[in-house]
Amino acid sequence: MASQTEHEQNYHRIISRLPALPDPLHPISQTLFAETKARGGHVLNLHLATAHASRLVETKRPFSMALRNECQTSRALRELTILRTGQILDCPYELDHHIPLALKAGISQAQIDALSSWREQASLFNAQEQALLAFLDEFFARIGEVSDATFAPMQAQFSPQEIVELIFTATTYQANAYILKSLRIIRDESHVRATPGKF
Repeated sequence: MASQTEHEQNYHRIISRLPALPDPLHPISQTLFAETKARGGHVLNLHLATAHASRLVETKRPFSMALRNECQTSRALRELTILRTGQILDCPYELDHHIPLALKAGISQAQIDALSSWREQASLFNAQEQALLAFLDEFFARIGEVSDATFAPMQAQFSPQEIVELIFTATTYQANAYILKSLRIIRDESHVRATPGKF
């Protein structure tokens, strides 16, 4: 088995339906990969696949960093949003990377274990978390449409800024899930971790 260093350096392997990245890498990709490693993360298979459109990835990077590090909502709520999005969209890749981050942010293992049927174990979740989970379930089931009855608890529990942040979180990871699934991106090895960001 390749060592971690060998794995990270092998940016030209096939990890999806797409061909491998060209050798040498595009200069933008070289810079982005170096920045990812400098922030304590690994270059993920998702990064390798999307690097075929390196300029778009470069443009999206500041948004991703703001979503990870500069929100008013707690990291725990954003990680809970990502986990539920990954579950609903059946995207194990996202769960692989975000379960450890959710635990670090303060989501309990009991909550993670109960998440797929959270209404049956609602006592594990506080009022904010229940409002958020109900919103996400309806949001995805109805392709973005959410009833007043479901939205009212969100307004009671969150500020307008927080609601927008949580919707951006859900839709960003919805997009990631669609990319991962449509390109059939291979799940990363167990030691490969996403950039942790700020907690």
